[in-house]
Amino acid sequence: MHVVLACAALLTGACGPAVDPSSLREIQGAWRTDAGFYEGRGFDVSADSIRLLQGGGMVVQYPIRSVERVLRDGRVEYTVTYQGIVQPIDFRFDFHPAAEPYILFPRQPRVIWTKRPA
Repeated sequence: MHVVLACAALLTGACGPAVDPSSLREIQGAWRTDAGFYEGRGFDVSADSIRLLQGGGMVVQYPIRSVERVLRDGRVEYTVTYQGIVQPIDFRFDFHPAAEPYILFPRQPRVIWTKRPA
């Protein structure tokens, strides 16, 4: 597995403001789907970074700059902004806090992402 640190300053915290870890608590962990097209892909959220598993053993990690959390119709709309290589990138999804929580992306409403052991 290859790991790419997208910002060397991640280790020093120099990529952006500190994020309140409590704003990410319910979504921290490893998220995967059983949808065939996404085999070997997923994303992991920690208190200060997001790791994107891109398939073929390729993993990139980015520092989280900010988190926006909006309650709407029984779900939580998240915008996690991370520091990309060139500019900040918004990672938007809907978190559904059910007995078995899941995540849906607005452009892929039929692909269900669930939390899995890392």
